[in-house]
Amino acid sequence: MFPSGAGISEMRGVILIVRSGGGRVSMSQLAGQSGMNIDHLLPVVDAARMLGFVRIRDGSIWLTESGERMDLGNFQELIRKGMGRVEPFKSVLALLSHGAVSTPRLAESLKRKGVKMSSNRKLDEELLRRMLAKWGIRTRLLNYNGRRDTWSIVGR
Repeated sequence: MFPSGAGISEMRGVILIVRSGGGRVSMSQLAGQSGMNIDHLLPVVDAARMLGFVRIRDGSIWLTESGERMDLGNFQELIRKGMGRVEPFKSVLALLSHGAVSTPRLAESLKRKGVKMSSNRKLDEELLRRMLAKWGIRTRLLNYNGRRDTWSIVGR
């Protein structure tokens, strides 16, 4: 499951720090240079790993080919590609491929697939809404209709 506490700007910052370290830094170096405490840094690094930008091995973080290629011009495109391989985004995109879907319906569909964020239905909906807004809207992958609480894929 994708870490809900990770942010796009923070992830990009982590990738830039690793790049400035020659494509590999230790976790302690990354913590020091990013200024993030470890509890906040780990979800950000995990998000970068899940999206395919870094590998983690022996306490060090290494850039993948995608991480090395990332720049301001392709940042959103690379994140969108990565999102299509990671839950809950993968399932959400499959559901939205048929048209707009409400947040409660998305959360219920994810729960049936075994993808849930908490043990509370309303909290799951709110966490999903926040995650889709943070990652889907920011990368221009998703549209959100606040009056109807529905999501759709940009351009569809």
